[in-house]
This record gives sequence, structure tokens and C-alpha cells, in this order.
Amino acid sequence: MATIQELESKRDAVLQQMRSIRSMKRGSINEQYLKVHHRGIREPIARGPYYVLSRHEPRTGKTVSRRLTSKEDVEKARAELNTLNKLTREFKEFNERAYYFHLQGMIQLHEDDINGGLASLQEAAENSPRDFLFFGRELVRGYVKAGRYDEAIDKAGYLLDTFNKYDPDLYYLIGLAFEKSGERGKAENSYNKALEIWKEADDGFIPLERLTSKLNELS
Repeated sequence: MATIQELESKRDAVLQQMRSIRSMKRGSINEQYLKVHHRGIREPIARGPYYVLSRHEPRTGKTVSRRLTSKEDVEKARAELNTLNKLTREFKEFNERAYYFHLQGMIQLHEDDINGGLASLQEAAENSPRDFLFFGRELVRGYVKAGRYDEAIDKAGYLLDTFNKYDPDLYYLIGLAFEKSGERGKAENSYNKALEIWKEADDGFIPLERLTSKLNELS
């Protein structure tokens, strides 16, 4: 199973690849020929090929084309499109595999196969760079269910620091881990952080009602 450092390294490699692409839009490179008429020659002569990069603009719904004026421009555009298409396929595969492992992990935990369930949830997080926060949060939930409270707190802290420091679900799960490990003061502090984020929620919002109930029990 991959360590946190290995996952970070994999994520950073993917991000570095994405940064190397100037324009994250799918497109195509087309060859065009110009027909030129010469004096004394009846049939036009085709000149080319000239290379044109065409991309769809979602905001306008139009296709925008740009002529590539040098061999270097053509090679760079081809490399960018090939890399983008490769990443798109990888992300799609990651996402499908991630949901499979997530579902499998939830079933395993429900059947009290704790180690198998946590391994599957870890696999889900590893296979979805795009939704790492969601699947990472589910792994924290699995750690709490398994009674591995220190790991739950560490993983949740990592997700807060790395992805979203205002995630109320993670603060709630940290509070739950502290409460179950007997550290009521730290639990209350974490629950209050979640409450501060959720305080504007509508009446009847179930996570807020559950959180308020937890705070009442601790007071």
C-alpha cells in the first residue's frame, strides 16, 4: 500500500505534467493546403501543408483556430494534445477505479472486515487525484469506525492543510476521533470549528443537528 509521501509524489508528478501544458483544452491539428493559380498554368497548384490548431471554446460554443507557423510550434502543440489526451484517459480510469474501491471498502467495513475495508478506501484515494479530498475523507471515516483514532486525526489534519482548511466534515470527524479516545476538550474544540462553518446552514440540516447534539452531550 502506498505511503502518504508516495501519494504526494504521484500527485505532484501529475500536477507538474499539467503545468507543462500551455492550454488545458482538447483540440486537433489539421493540415490545410492553399490552391494557387499561376499564369500560364491551367490547373491550380496546391501549396502546403499548413498546420492549424483548432479548439472548441465552451464559453462561446465556437471553434477557434490558430495557424502554427513553424515546425517547433507543430511539435509542441502535438505534444501538448497527446499529453492532455493521455491525462484525460488516466483521470477517467482513476475515477472509475476509485468509486469501485470506495464501494468495496464501505461493504467490507459494514461486514466488519476492517483491514480489508481500510485497504480498499486507501486504494480509492490513491486512484483519484481529482477527488482525493472526497475519498480521503471517506478513509478518515473508516479509521474512526475501525478505532484507529490517531490515524484518523493525522489523515484529517493532512487533508485540511493540503486541500481545504474549511472542511466541516473533517473537523467533525476529528472531534469524533478525539471524543472516542476520551479527549473531550479537544473533541469540543473540533466540533466548534465545524459549527462555525455550518452555522449559516438551513434548519433541518442533518449534519448540523448531529453536531449540535454532540456538543450538547459534551457540555
